[in-house]
Amino acid sequence: MAHHREIKYGLPAEVRFCKVCVMSNQRPSSVPEFKNVIGAKKPTLVIGEDGVCDACKSAEQKKKIDWNKREEELIQLLDKHRSKDGSYDCLVPGSGGKDSVMQAHILKYKYGMNQLTFTWPPIMYTDYGYKNWKSWIDSGFDNITYTPIGK
Repeated sequence: MAHHREIKYGLPAEVRFCKVCVMSNQRPSSVPEFKNVIGAKKPTLVIGEDGVCDACKSAEQKKKIDWNKREEELIQLLDKHRSKDGSYDCLVPGSGGKDSVMQAHILKYKYGMNQLTFTWPPIMYTDYGYKNWKSWIDSGFDNITYTPIGK
C-alpha cells in the first residue's frame, strides 16, 4: 500500500533545495492578503533546473554592478532635486522597519537630503511595529501618516 503525503498550505509536493544557499522551495513568497485563499497554490522560492534559486542568481548579478558608477549616478540625481532653501527635496515611504529607516538615514546623513517620510499604516499595528515606527519618527524625521477609514 503506497503512502501519500498530505500536501498543506498550497506548497509544492516535491521538496528541493538550492545548491548554493540550501533554502528550500517550501519558502513562500509574499502574497497580497486578499489573494490568500484556502487551497490556493502558493508562490514559493523558484529553484531552476541548474539547482540554483532565483535569490542566489540575483545576488550573483549584483556582483557585476559597478557600484561606484551607480553611486555617482545617484548623487547626480539627488543634486538635480536637492532643495536650496531647506524645504523637502524627496519623499521616503516607509513603515519604520529596517529598510525604510536605513533609506531615510542614509539619504539624510550621507547624502544631505531633507526628506519627508510617508506612512500608510496597517489597520492594526503590532506592539513592535508601532514602537519601530515611533522610534523612526522620533529620531528626527518629519512624517505624514495617512490613515484610511477603517471599514
